[in-house]
Amino acid sequence: KEEGIARELINRIQNLRKESGFEVTDKIRIKITDTDSVKQSVQNFKDYISSQTLAEQIDLVETLDSSKAITIDIDEEISTSILIDKI
Repeated sequence: KEEGIARELINRIQNLRKESGFEVTDKIRIKITDTDSVKQSVQNFKDYISSQTLAEQIDLVETLDSSKAITIDIDEEISTSILIDKI
């Protein structure tokens, strides 16, 4: 299940990169709202997520600026917010 969450995060992050107009080679910094189910997945698959999304940094945070962050639903039970910035 954790790997599935990691893969879904990668998919959503890649879509956010595209929607934000980032170049394929742009390095990014990712902030993800720290929920129990997402936290474990990010911790266990951090290197994989970073390599697939070209993330230099992934931070789990308590809250994000709601005007800039995107809320995503991983499945029916799990949702989180993501913010990506180009480095």
